[in-house]
Amino acid sequence: MEIGQHPASGYSKEHQKTYQEWFAFADSDGDGRITGPDAIKFFAMSKRPRADLKQVWAIADSKRQGYLGFSEFVTAMQLVSLAQAGDEITQDSLKRDDLGSLNPPTMDGLDALLVKSKHHAKRVDPDIDGFPQAQSPATSQWFSSKSSKKIPLNAVTSVIDGLKKLYIEKLKPLEVTYKFNDFVSPLLTNSDFDAKPMVMLLGQYSTGKTTFIKHLLRTSYPGAHIGPEPTTDRFVVVMSGPDERTIPGNTIAVQADMPFSGLTTFGTAFLSKFECSQMPHPLLEHITFVDTPGVLSGEKQRTQRSYDFTGVTSWFAAKCDLILLLFDPHKLDISDEFKRVIGSLRGHDDKIRVVLNKADQVDTQQLMRVYGALMWSLGKVLNTPEVARVYIGSFNDKPVNESAVGPIGKELFEREQDDLLSDLKDIPKKACDRRINEFVKRARAAKIHAHIIGHLKKEMPAMMGKAKAQQRLIDNLETEFAKVQREQHLPAGDFPYVEHFRDVLGGYSIDKFEKIKPKMVQAVDDMLGYDIPELLKNFRNPYELLFFLLFSTTALYSSTSSSSSSAVLRATTTTTTTTTTTTTTTNTFTLSFQANPNPPPSNLSNHTALDAAGAAGHTQSHVVVGRHGIRIRPWPHPDPVEVMRAHRIMERVQEEQRRWYGVKEPRHVLVVTPTYSRAFQALHLTGLLHSLRNVPYPLTWIVVEAGGTTNATASLLARSDLTIVHIPFPDRMPHDWADRHATENRMRLHALRVIRERKMDGVIVFADDSNVHSLELFDEVQKVQWMGAVSVGILAHTGTADQPRLSEEDKQNMPLPVQGPACNSSGHLAGWHTFNSLPFAGKTATVVGEAAPVLPRGLEWAGFVLNSRMLWKEAEGKPDWVKDLDAVGENGEEIENPLILLNDPSSVEPLGNCGKKILLWWLRVEARADSKFPQGWVIEPPLDIVVPAKRTPWPETTAELSAELVDSKQDQEGRRLSRTDRSSWSRSTTKRKEN
Repeated sequence: MEIGQHPASGYSKEHQKTYQEWFAFADSDGDGRITGPDAIKFFAMSKRPRADLKQVWAIADSKRQGYLGFSEFVTAMQLVSLAQAGDEITQDSLKRDDLGSLNPPTMDGLDALLVKSKHHAKRVDPDIDGFPQAQSPATSQWFSSKSSKKIPLNAVTSVIDGLKKLYIEKLKPLEVTYKFNDFVSPLLTNSDFDAKPMVMLLGQYSTGKTTFIKHLLRTSYPGAHIGPEPTTDRFVVVMSGPDERTIPGNTIAVQADMPFSGLTTFGTAFLSKFECSQMPHPLLEHITFVDTPGVLSGEKQRTQRSYDFTGVTSWFAAKCDLILLLFDPHKLDISDEFKRVIGSLRGHDDKIRVVLNKADQVDTQQLMRVYGALMWSLGKVLNTPEVARVYIGSFNDKPVNESAVGPIGKELFEREQDDLLSDLKDIPKKACDRRINEFVKRARAAKIHAHIIGHLKKEMPAMMGKAKAQQRLIDNLETEFAKVQREQHLPAGDFPYVEHFRDVLGGYSIDKFEKIKPKMVQAVDDMLGYDIPELLKNFRNPYELLFFLLFSTTALYSSTSSSSSSAVLRATTTTTTTTTTTTTTTNTFTLSFQANPNPPPSNLSNHTALDAAGAAGHTQSHVVVGRHGIRIRPWPHPDPVEVMRAHRIMERVQEEQRRWYGVKEPRHVLVVTPTYSRAFQALHLTGLLHSLRNVPYPLTWIVVEAGGTTNATASLLARSDLTIVHIPFPDRMPHDWADRHATENRMRLHALRVIRERKMDGVIVFADDSNVHSLELFDEVQKVQWMGAVSVGILAHTGTADQPRLSEEDKQNMPLPVQGPACNSSGHLAGWHTFNSLPFAGKTATVVGEAAPVLPRGLEWAGFVLNSRMLWKEAEGKPDWVKDLDAVGENGEEIENPLILLNDPSSVEPLGNCGKKILLWWLRVEARADSKFPQGWVIEPPLDIVVPAKRTPWPETTAELSAELVDSKQDQEGRRLSRTDRSSWSRSTTKRKEN
């Protein structure tokens, strides 16, 4: 079995020397780890696209440590070689036989940089095998130093180091103060974080536990005993070592680099039955096995073992990544002792795998009965609603007994064995995630423990009767747990065992405990709610968007021309404390991201001056994108392509910031717009286009055009730099406004059907091209679950030219031109503010056709937002009050508003402070029949020149000026001289008066 085979054995010594030299160069701080910024700088020289390098990092850092060691670096380089050869990069690429024979990839400009760095001292010393090793000497000092200083979070270079820092600074003080180590688990050490993942094998005697390890290693480990009688009489840890040897338990328990110091609490009686078996093996470089004694029955298990077998099993269960329960077909009865051992695994159900071993000793019919009996027995022991996963096989060196199980049984055993081995292969990849999971579980347990101790301390009297009060609290511990659970709103399933807690608490005086310290508890809450998520974000794939923007720089490795057009962009972000320069590959411009943990209010005039070499003698201008300022340096004038690219990058940064610090996972916005060719189409679509470009969420603009798509509309949409879906609608737009309203509703319904067919996922917003939208609307729609409603302001006139003013009484009786949801005092939907257009109909100035006013109906589509999943035929959690889209609009049914999609309109969610905020304005303005307006975007016929040009465009060229312009310029010069003379006369007159 090969798990994470070391790449060093897969290439020549010449390639090994090359990779060592590259690794030392890429490792900027010499700690034997290539972090995200180091990788971005070095891998950029491969000239591969970001998508390829993102996949390279994901495969190389399969353990999700947040850095690349030497072996992972070699794997990454081999994958880059495959990518440069045109091969697709997948996980299966690591299984290629020719991977070790690949030449190192081509790294542009690396040789010259290596020559320049030759004079620097070597920063990483090879170990005895000649491979650079990850070094983290500082982390061990964090645990040994009594007065350790605060370690900044950005000083760590891996996820595990970050967990160490958080434990020392925030969690350990809470554990020490409330004696968590005596009640639940010993204090963690440096070796507990750095330990390899462990697999523990449990079972009754002679179920094949030691043989299972021998089968995986393909050899016996030192000190192994195999036989039908209870052979293994001790706990044996099988781990990697330089040679084959066994280490006694008392010795290994005091070694600081071993994660077994906590076993000293079980005493010498246990340590004499504990040993470590070391041997060199490639599998043991990634996994440590724990072989356990067989569980005996009766008095032999309870009394003749002089140590707490169940307690030791529970201790190892907390440390292990996988627990295998082995059963023999001939020993399916689960004794009370084995049941107690399985019960000690409470809280680690996700780690348990059941193995029915030696299954080829029974025939197929008997195997089915054995399997049923095993599942029945497990159902009485494992108190989980889910069915336990049971692997069936014969895990030994002998071939499967095909005469008993037949060819079908042999195939079954092989598949089951492959599944189990696949689980084992995934252990190193999931080790870092498992560490995080166990750390979070421990932090929550410590927090609950602190609340329990603080509550018991509070219940103690100040002076008299302390002994009686303590005994009363211990006797009624279940009631006290329930009080803490209700007061602190804690999950009941996270509380410790009452009996165990009572036994330990009996040895303490509750009055001697500390009172609850809110600052300590708050520190743990901050760690769980902010520090750990921030740590994981800092060490995720560096080629994800924001990390790539902040750290990618080829300028550090390649010279760039300073005379190329450039733009400087400043963005405030809390994700880094360094200033980095980013140079793009085409139409190069420089982006400077400057971090500030406490950013001041945006002030465009307060920017730091540009570097003198590029900015000397040139004016500077400002533009605004979203909430940030961008400074453009003209050279000799702003390049619009560069400016727009700077805008788009800033929007992407804002989007990533929202994903981290605002909405956790921003939902895609699907904007549906019906349009048709008319006089104001160019005006309205251009305005809506610029509004949508400022939306800080991923957005797709779905434009439905009546009468079919036109080239004029398509050309505008193509230049919008948005994701566009341009849909033709066969019917032309009618002239009558009522018919237009009905046609637009059918166009919107047509767009909804397209969304359903393509299974587009997101929030649907209905944006007419003439509407005006607040950007806050797009923040609000992120909150909708299925269907929401917002308030819409309506433009309507209250007077005409003949009646310009209304009386005060008429003003009071005039309805408010608003549509939207109306809520009760509890904030739930109670009804609708509908727009009554009759009082405004005769007074609205703009009309279409003969007399129909351009006013909406009672409820407009623009006031509703939808979750696109409610349109899908099959969607998880889709409510039953949503109609099937195929049943809407059939048989000539009038489509008035989106409420037609619902069986129960009361389920609509009011947005925008329960409808109190107007988030968009319905501004329908149509051209009159006698209006003149340039239709479209391009002027086809040449225009007559009415006013001649007075000067040529900048810069001036005076060689070919016409005589008329020359005379005009001379007149202007004369007037300027005349003004100069008058100014001189005025100054001389003033001076004489002063004298």
